[in-house]
Amino acid sequence: MTKQQHKIKGILFDFDGTLAKTMKLHYLAWQRSLQPYDLSLLEEEYYPLEGMRIQDIAKLFCEKYNLPFTEIAPIMQRKKEWYLRQAFPGVYSQVQDIIAQLKTRNLRLAIVTASTGEQLHGSVPDTFLAQFEVIITGERTERGKPFPDPYLLGLKELQLQPEECIVVENAPLGVKSAKNAGVYCIAVTHTVGKEKLQEADEIIPSIANILQSRRLSE
Repeated sequence: MTKQQHKIKGILFDFDGTLAKTMKLHYLAWQRSLQPYDLSLLEEEYYPLEGMRIQDIAKLFCEKYNLPFTEIAPIMQRKKEWYLRQAFPGVYSQVQDIIAQLKTRNLRLAIVTASTGEQLHGSVPDTFLAQFEVIITGERTERGKPFPDPYLLGLKELQLQPEECIVVENAPLGVKSAKNAGVYCIAVTHTVGKEKLQEADEIIPSIANILQSRRLSE
């Protein structure tokens, strides 16, 4: 183990598409939020937006489809209501075992997500979320990903420095946010190909491979 590896004290995880198999549901929820305007949304249009705050995505759709900004709130509300009516699809394979193993190493764990607190706590079992010391949700910062603010707040609440942590992400905007915060970033190719995650320090095929990543196996 290197001297650098000894400094690692915490891991900050994105949630949707990184720990949880929720991206399809988010896509369907956004699709339904636009139905009153006779608009359709393709998956390839939505996935690159993953990591943006809900209000920023709704505003982007209004700009793209020439809808008045007064529609931002109704779009957001329809999206949240539909999503919360669905069953939580669960986390990716081995996530629970990985969390347990990381805890045996005394690593401090955080979730940094663009989802709102209402959406996260309204859909994810409390027993799962209780395993994380810090949870940063989208409404807690004025600027969301790709700005560094969400991860900087996560670091602040963990009381750790960027060089003491690792971020695990699945989306290009999230990777950019982590790098803008000065944190080593491991990207997983759960939802987009590795060609879109090249800003990450390391790319692995699945969260199941994280314990074999360079920074955690040194």
